Amino acid sequence: MNKSKPNEAVILIIDDNLDNLKLLSDMLEKNGYKTRRAINGNLALQALNATNFDLILLDINMPSMDGYQVCQKIKANPEFDSIPVIFISALNDVLDKVKAFKVGGIDYITKPFQIEEVTARVANQIRIRNLQKELKNLNQKLDKKNEKLQLKQESLKNSQAIIVNNSLKDPITNLNTKIAFMGQIRQVISKSKAHHIYNYILIVIQYEQLKKYQYLLNSEEENRCAALIAKKINKVIGQDSFASRLDDNRFGILIQNIPDLKVAISQLQTIQKSLKIDFKASNYQINLDPNYGIVVGAQEYQKPEKLLYDARIALNESLIEGYGNYKLFKPEHKYKIVRELELQTQFKKALKEQIFGIHYQPILCLSTQKISGLEATIDWEYNRETKITLRQLTQLAREKNLLEDFNQLILQTICDRLRKLQEVLIWHNNLEDDITSNFIIKLKLATAQLLQSNFPQQLNTIITQKNIEKEGILLEFPVEVFITNFELALKNITALQQLKINLSIDRIGTDLITTMCQNNLAIKNLTINSHLLQALEQKDTDIKINHHLIEIAHNLNMSVTATEISNPMQLEIIKQQGYDFATGKYINQLTQDKIKDLDRISS
Repeated sequence: MNKSKPNEAVILIIDDNLDNLKLLSDMLEKNGYKTRRAINGNLALQALNATNFDLILLDINMPSMDGYQVCQKIKANPEFDSIPVIFISALNDVLDKVKAFKVGGIDYITKPFQIEEVTARVANQIRIRNLQKELKNLNQKLDKKNEKLQLKQESLKNSQAIIVNNSLKDPITNLNTKIAFMGQIRQVISKSKAHHIYNYILIVIQYEQLKKYQYLLNSEEENRCAALIAKKINKVIGQDSFASRLDDNRFGILIQNIPDLKVAISQLQTIQKSLKIDFKASNYQINLDPNYGIVVGAQEYQKPEKLLYDARIALNESLIEGYGNYKLFKPEHKYKIVRELELQTQFKKALKEQIFGIHYQPILCLSTQKISGLEATIDWEYNRETKITLRQLTQLAREKNLLEDFNQLILQTICDRLRKLQEVLIWHNNLEDDITSNFIIKLKLATAQLLQSNFPQQLNTIITQKNIEKEGILLEFPVEVFITNFELALKNITALQQLKINLSIDRIGTDLITTMCQNNLAIKNLTINSHLLQALEQKDTDIKINHHLIEIAHNLNMSVTATEISNPMQLEIIKQQGYDFATGKYINQLTQDKIKDLDRISS
């Protein structure tokens, strides 16, 4: 969101006192604004018809038509009603001020006024006016996009009706739909039963990176990407093979007449080379390297659903090793599922015994070089070899219907720590040199935690019981909550906002900005992770993108935090870029003595 220059704003000053007119006009023009003057209401209304104004300064006591009447006429005209009006008057009675706001005034300045006060209030209203204009332009662009999208959706519905009636093809890629594909697998299984030497393989392909980049792509670009993938698949498969788009970023290939496993692996390697995608979106170049889960057809398979299930198990195994890998399904993969059931059982026991790890790392305020808070992360050391992440923990809690209990434990522990720290900062003034007065604990939430239906009420109850300052809590949530369940996410975020809980988000994009503006969401902080920071050390383009993100965040009154700062170079870069806060290994090193003192005092 770009800041408008002051001299782009035109201000109409209405006052029957020529001295006041000259004083205000000279003062505003010195500050870079353009001004027009009117000594009465009639001349002011004529001026409004001739010029586009960004702000009106209006006196009340004028002959013929007073300021209240002038304001009513302005607000009654739809061409001018959006122009903010600031009353400037010697009338200091509360009823006069109330009347000014009732007729449509946005602010009220009492004469005699201070020049600094007038310029500050004018600047604030011009800033708001510019933001409103930008939001209006954004909404107009969105309306146009929605119109185009609606036309495409209508066309797509018609195409889908034809497809369902005729060939069961995916409308975007022209590949088989999942329903058609399952029928083809069923036929191949039947052939395999009839001819014992008939071999086949099923490959499930997933472009996992598309989840990461989905906020960079609009719907048209997503469709172009899917069509490009389909085109490459069609080039690489033979006549005896079938291909399908199973869902948005997952595809399937069924290859028949495979003589042995060696040939199957050879074909897979050819497919791997062919299905790497370099996709050019409107503003980005995206490299996609998919993962593969493979099942070799065998006599024990009776149903296509079972074959596809095993292929997905193999696919999930390949995802563990990173992008671009493949895995052949093995029976031991099923044993892994058994181990997962054991993990769920142990999780329930760990929750009862409260043995999860909550780790705190300092948040450094870059402007003051003071510690402004602690960032809390949660994990669970299941055994010596396995550490369970927060995302995995919430998944386990949800599967066992224990998400509310898990949140209760975490929130109580965090609030207990915050209460102790708030007490310490009240009684130990000597900490002011190292620690900011508005000390916070920032808690990272997983999607499932924020989407717990009664999460805001649960947090508010704990805060009340612990008697802590709400402003001391900053909740960071992932932007994917809006994709998972938009209505519930919006409901809970709005409820947290009403409870005056500060919020942080891990990414920002056009969709989020629109959601914030349309729903009056006030998100306090944006977190930018280490992936972008590492890129900053190498590419000027990434520096520009990063600077633009920070500018957008600051225009939305959001502070910006850089995470995982690991060296002095990264710290210097983020300072130059305009970041507000930082966390990470290097920040831990810089502040370790101060944190030790804080822990010693609080314990």
